Amino acid sequence: MFNKNAVLSLAVLALFSVGIASPILGQADTTAPGIAVQNPGTYTFSVGDAQITSVSDGTVPQDVHALLHGTTKENTDALLGKSFLANPVETSLNAFLLKFDGRIVLIDTGVGQLFGPGYGGKLLESL
Repeated sequence: MFNKNAVLSLAVLALFSVGIASPILGQADTTAPGIAVQNPGTYTFSVGDAQITSVSDGTVPQDVHALLHGTTKENTDALLGKSFLANPVETSLNAFLLKFDGRIVLIDTGVGQLFGPGYGGKLLESL
């Protein structure tokens, strides 16, 4: 039985496990332990008895020059270039579903139209 702190810990673990990478599209390697069959817009894995699903709400470009402090634009661009990226960086918008003890808990409800038309608002479609 999970308590409130355990659920919060699982949510934090899910955030760090999935990160801000683009949504996983297509089928995952189902031979890996704890990985479920994947669908477009979702990524599911297990932690103990809990099943965690990252659910895409879409993407939005982020100006990392405005987000990062204590560095130069040139340094940031050089680091992005090593990963074949350029500013602005397309960032995933995700919510998380936790399934445990016969319950399903939705963490976050997405951004809706907060970033304007075409960015976000895909949570219901992904669910």
